This record gives sequence, C-alpha cells and structure tokens, in this order.
Amino acid sequence: MVNEGCKILEEGIAIRPSDIDVVHVFGYGFPAYKGGIMFWGDLVGMEKIRDALNQFSQKYPNVPYFKPSSLLNKLADSKTTLAKYWKQQSKNSKL
Repeated sequence: MVNEGCKILEEGIAIRPSDIDVVHVFGYGFPAYKGGIMFWGDLVGMEKIRDALNQFSQKYPNVPYFKPSSLLNKLADSKTTLAKYWKQQSKNSKL
C-alpha cells in the first residue's frame, strides 16, 4: 500500500502524503494510532519496504504491482523519509 501511495503522489492524484493517511484511517479503518499508511511507511523505513517489494518482484516477475515506484526508490536510495522529502519539495515549489 505504501508503494501504491507513492504512485498516487507521483501521479498528482493526492496533494500530500497526509491526504492518503486520512483516507486509510477514516475510509479503510487503518489503525489511527499508527498514523496512516504513509506515516507507517516512514516508521518502517522505505528501504525495508523497497527491499521486500524487490524480493516479491523477483519471485513473481509477472506481477507488476510488486515493482517499486520511482518515488519509493528515490526515498530508499536517499535514505530519507517521505515526510522529510515532501517537506523539502513543498519548500522548493513555493520559491
């Protein structure tokens, strides 16, 4: 779900990660104490999520949704959280 959330952000369907979190908490029943799926992804770590997706992708090469999104790859490669990345992107877009 974190990977799909990253795709939603890349495509501009959601404006910010917290929008996705609100939908998951209030719409899908994701535990509120975990803060939403994107917040949870930051807690778990984007590298860990990307590595798990890569393992599934190798095991099931014909299943496209196991391929990590470019945003997820970028976050994992830079060893940053989505929150930090998004905050920086927001600052840069306001200049």
